[in-house]
Amino acid sequence: GWHVTPNVRLTGFINTRGGTVLHLPARHVTAINSLMKRGGSTSMQYAYDPDTGLVEILSGRLPVGVGAVFYDIDAGYDECPDVQGVLINAAKRAASAPAGMVTSQSANGASASYDVVTLMRDEYAKLNPYRLGGMP
Repeated sequence: GWHVTPNVRLTGFINTRGGTVLHLPARHVTAINSLMKRGGSTSMQYAYDPDTGLVEILSGRLPVGVGAVFYDIDAGYDECPDVQGVLINAAKRAASAPAGMVTSQSANGASASYDVVTLMRDEYAKLNPYRLGGMP
């Protein structure tokens, strides 16, 4: 649910509960072009923390509500070979797995679960730098 690659311009609206900390939908933000309260009437002063991907509002508080803040940012890594490598390895494992391997099923509900490819511990570790920071 967040942008990783490539570095592109992203715009949209963020839901907020108020306060002074905002979580943008990208980890590697290269430019914050604009942050505005709903309606575009008020631009906000802010500080961005690249270690967590969080934005602290320095001028007042965030409005409360759905789509309360408009963002216009440039974000994404130009290259992320770790992510590509993990995806390629997971796809290879999926291609070599037996098709249709049922791991559980139920009769009356007519549902079935199939074995899926899961990531290895070292693959999760490779993806950690690309994860979003803690939610405010």
